[in-house]
Amino acid sequence: MVLELGDLVHISNTKNHIDCEVEFKTKGFFSGAYNTIQGKVKGPSGDIGEVTGKWSDQIYFSRKGSSHHHGDKELIFDAYKATAVKKDIAPESEQMENESRRLWSKVTDAIKKGDQDAATEQKSAIEDKQRDLAKQRESSGEEFQPKHFAIKHGEYRPLFA
Repeated sequence: MVLELGDLVHISNTKNHIDCEVEFKTKGFFSGAYNTIQGKVKGPSGDIGEVTGKWSDQIYFSRKGSSHHHGDKELIFDAYKATAVKKDIAPESEQMENESRRLWSKVTDAIKKGDQDAATEQKSAIEDKQRDLAKQRESSGEEFQPKHFAIKHGEYRPLFA
């Protein structure tokens, strides 16, 4: 069994007025491949080119007007040569109770140990607590106010966007 996430991502370079819509595609039932992406790059005067490939392998950029032969594509990402940037994370004991790593640490530990029952149990405990908090807010008439998100155009959007 494979979990796939597919969606459309919008990337903007406001300084140079360049935008890119990238589709993370899901494999079709009978055809297609896993982890593929495809996107159009646009500038102030229209289409610049497209990105294609696999996010788990290699991603290429082809300028508009090129014939799409391998030689016309510029390799812009190679997963096999990419290096991960070490995260700077506060120790769990210094994190707030609801920070993801601290909140989900027992679930993560159970998954790493291959203990599906414990992972499910810990996940349910988190969800039950969140449901209880929601009921408390509802009964007191308190409205949930996210710290980093606000409703814009009918959906939650990051405050920094």
